[in-house]
Amino acid sequence: MHAGAGIIHSERPSQAMAERNGRSEVVQLWINSPASKKLVQPDYQYIPDSDIPTFYSEDMQFKNKLIAGNYKEHTGLILAQSELLVLWTRADKKATQVITPPDGFNVMLYVVHGELRISGFGKVIAESLVIFDQDRGDIEVSTDSGTQFIFLSGEPLGENVVQQGPFVMNTTTEILEAMRDYQMGKMGVLIEEK
Repeated sequence: MHAGAGIIHSERPSQAMAERNGRSEVVQLWINSPASKKLVQPDYQYIPDSDIPTFYSEDMQFKNKLIAGNYKEHTGLILAQSELLVLWTRADKKATQVITPPDGFNVMLYVVHGELRISGFGKVIAESLVIFDQDRGDIEVSTDSGTQFIFLSGEPLGENVVQQGPFVMNTTTEILEAMRDYQMGKMGVLIEEK
């Protein structure tokens, strides 16, 4: 979802799921948009899991889902507002992979489940975030018993960032305008299912 000029939404589980004590796991990423894209019409893109481009590590043990961006000969289907490379990666047993991030991109890695090792750094456990230096080069990851992680990288925007509550803009004035727009109902209303 690209919030653009603002959109009211909810990530709560449905009433039916809550009533049956269902389980849901959600990873929510907030990615800043360039100033030129902050006030465009909100947009939602749904890509079924079966349509997400995938590729494997050299040892065929890491399965990579290309969420956004371009990697080697693969192109993600999510239309991002800036240059990104986002991979959701999983291995169920011993595996090794080298990831080559685009030059000049900021790079992070979040371990969702399991643990992994990053060459030159060491072990990283579940629910940990690693932020890499700009001059990091290739990143080699490995696991002995399985893991899931999200590889996040993006071209730096080089713009001021001002945040207040859920609003992320470039100036304090823009934050105040966004809060006013929300209070006036310009971002829509939330209609809960019954």
